[in-house]
Amino acid sequence: RDVVVTGGVAKNEGFLKALEEKLGIEVKKPPIDPQVVGALGAAVIALEKVR
Repeated sequence: RDVVVTGGVAKNEGFLKALEEKLGIEVKKPPIDPQVVGALGAAVIALEKVR
């Protein structure tokens, strides 16, 4: 199973390490600024709705 963390919490290395230890797997971060991922997703949804 894959876990991806987005938003400001994805910049918190302590949180990511604790989550990895708790889940026993590697937690992935998006390749772009994790704080804009939600905004990009919202923009894609909005664009699809107006088309």
